[in-house]
Amino acid sequence: MNRLEYEFKNRAIALPYQEDFETWHISMLEDSRKPGLIVLEAINTKTNVAFSKSIVDGY
Repeated sequence: MNRLEYEFKNRAIALPYQEDFETWHISMLEDSRKPGLIVLEAINTKTNVAFSKSIVDGY
C-alpha cells in the first residue's frame, strides 16, 4: 500500500486504479462525497480481511 501511495503522490498512476496481487484485490479511488480524499483499499479474496487508508490529495 505504501508503494501505491508513493506512486499516486508522484503522479505515476491515475485514478481510478485497480489491481489483483496474489489473493488481494487492491483499489484506489476518489471519495465521491469528499473531493480530494483518496481511499486506498486492499481486500483478501480468500479471508475477506480488508485494510483501508485515506489520503488527502494536496495537488
